[in-house]
Amino acid sequence: MPNGGNELKFKDGFVSLILNLYGDMTGCSEELQDFFNLVAGQPAGRTDFVRKVKYAVKLAKRRNDWRDRYMLVKDWVQDRVDYAVEQNTIAVTDRVTTEVTATMQEKFAQQLIKKAISTEQDYESLRADLIDFFDADFADKMLTKYYK
Repeated sequence: MPNGGNELKFKDGFVSLILNLYGDMTGCSEELQDFFNLVAGQPAGRTDFVRKVKYAVKLAKRRNDWRDRYMLVKDWVQDRVDYAVEQNTIAVTDRVTTEVTATMQEKFAQQLIKKAISTEQDYESLRADLIDFFDADFADKMLTKYYK
């Protein structure tokens, strides 16, 4: 798409990969196909790599701090998957793409705020976290809207 219309930019310090789990798997290794099955929620685990990934996820879920982060990221990833599926099933204009991206960002910010409130994180620390992910104007807008 011209002008980088498909780029999603977040200031979260993470590298994001968008996987097309339903594309042509011709030429993909057995490990990659098994990994895609795992991500898609299909039966997987026939390769050593996927067994190691499953074990690492199981360990991460046991640690409270990792489990909370995992759940937040899992919800965020699901939003991105839903968005990708939507992009493949409807004709989308630049305006709609911008609206969907803004909605995804707002939903992610709302989840961060909800989590911060439930853990009694102080306002300034939460604001700093939101600014790390987005920018100050967006962070302040979301705090005004969702911080109660």
